[in-house]
Amino acid sequence: MNHPHLSSIIGAALLGGGMMGTAGAATVPYPYIDIVQQGSDAGVAAAGSTPTVTMQGTAISIITGPGSSASLTPTATFTLTATYSAALTQADGQPSTYDYTNGVITIGNGGSAPLLTATFNDLVMQSAGTSLFDYVIASSPLTYTGGSLAGSLPGGEIVGSFTVTSASAYTGSGAADLSQDYAGNNLTAKVGSVVPLPAAAWLLLSGIGGLGALVRSRREPAV
Repeated sequence: MNHPHLSSIIGAALLGGGMMGTAGAATVPYPYIDIVQQGSDAGVAAAGSTPTVTMQGTAISIITGPGSSASLTPTATFTLTATYSAALTQADGQPSTYDYTNGVITIGNGGSAPLLTATFNDLVMQSAGTSLFDYVIASSPLTYTGGSLAGSLPGGEIVGSFTVTSASAYTGSGAADLSQDYAGNNLTAKVGSVVPLPAAAWLLLSGIGGLGALVRSRREPAV
């Protein structure tokens, strides 16, 4: 299955910069909510015959521009749930890529009114290309359904990354099979108007970098 939003995201990122807010101001829209996994957070866990994944982290700030942020005081708990979709994954036809659907995001604390609620139709998890256990995530466009922060986030997606710490099954290459049970940590994410660089682009860039290094080595005179 083709993901038009992901294709445009990859193109914009390749033209303008990197993932997770490291690109220049001209290529990263604002604002977005910055999320990290802290000590008390559960991180990432997926279980079930058709796994439901749950992610938990802490929303710590709203990034409003280059070098400009507003801390969330107190910080708020970020949670995400989504269900694995074998049909979407098969339609993608990409190795080490897994699709989750029927996603729900909540940012808030306990019984208090949530700061943000949102839904999405597709969340793609793909090997980051840096390790067998590192994955990046990128969603389809979010639909904001409520919360006091919804009006300040005119659009966007959720993008992020995490590290698999255990899995019940592995692929032939030794990477975790995310269509089965697994757990992870080191969760980081951004919610809002962000231009992510999904794994496919990371792999392309790393391949280009490797090719450049090879060309340079061939041009250097032997010592």
